[in-house]
Amino acid sequence: MYRTERYKLLIGHSFGGLFVLHTLVNHPGIFNSYLAIGPSLWWDDQRLVIHQMDSFLLNQKDLRGHVYMTMGNEGGSMLGGTWKFTALLEERGSKELLWKFDLMPDQTHGSVVHLSTYNGLEYIFKDWSFKANRDNFLSGGAIAVRAFNKRVDKFYALPSPIPSRNLVSIGKEILASGDDDEKLALGILQMAVEVDTTNQEAYNNYGEFLLRHGHYHKAIRIFQRSYRLDSTNLTTLIHLKNLGVNIDNHLPDIPFSKQLYDEHIGTYIMNVEAVQLTVDEQKLWVEEGPATQGLELELFPIGIDQFYHMKDKVKITFRRENGEIDGLDVEIDGQIIRASKRKP
Repeated sequence: MYRTERYKLLIGHSFGGLFVLHTLVNHPGIFNSYLAIGPSLWWDDQRLVIHQMDSFLLNQKDLRGHVYMTMGNEGGSMLGGTWKFTALLEERGSKELLWKFDLMPDQTHGSVVHLSTYNGLEYIFKDWSFKANRDNFLSGGAIAVRAFNKRVDKFYALPSPIPSRNLVSIGKEILASGDDDEKLALGILQMAVEVDTTNQEAYNNYGEFLLRHGHYHKAIRIFQRSYRLDSTNLTTLIHLKNLGVNIDNHLPDIPFSKQLYDEHIGTYIMNVEAVQLTVDEQKLWVEEGPATQGLELELFPIGIDQFYHMKDKVKITFRRENGEIDGLDVEIDGQIIRASKRKP
């Protein structure tokens, strides 16, 4: 067995559950969390509860971690000992020792194990879950993320489960929500860059946010950092070109030619869908068809018969036969979708 993290959790059932709570009371701090399933606290006339809990509670005010206990359909001193244990935790336990007791009357002493293990792990790690805290991040932005990271470090001593790509996703969702709370998005996108300085998508989204708010010089610096990570990334190259940075060695300057662009306009059949390409204001646009959702999508020239759609990271290459365009190939996420041009 190879230990990957320093976090330690102790699980036990019946007398094993008694051992779990004995370890907590008599050797606190050895483990980060404790899962006691049907603990046999009746043993030795409930000695652990009656004679050992007082000194433990008196001397462990700063103890932190998680304790999860369960009991099946047992009664008598088996259940009574557990009720006494939880009552003492409720009355005098450390505020940072988080605990929960689940009574499972539909389970027997034998069957309670697997459900307790699952529920216990869910309880212990619920505060470490990115998914469970996502709504807090959307409403609280970077402040909520920093509070989350602090709590994760405090209770789990584990790395934050929020990679840079998830922060980018949160920032984009805030921007798309229409709530106009863009300071939240800014803080999240800045954090995404700080968390992973090799995440080019984080740089590009941060740069696009700066462009949206007119911070052109700062946007140039961000896109240049992105460029240093990958000098072939089309999103980065197009932004730098539009900002006046000379990158012709990577992205050639394709002058507008109405005759050239007119060759590309028309209707293209893609499976059962059709999209319409038009030329307006010296730009090529995709419009109409289910794929556009009623929007006009600008295509940026990146070569002769090659264009790029920034938002969806789509590369479009037009095919020719006998010198005339007869279709196009759409490259997205490494896959090619072919479309044929409808004849007039």
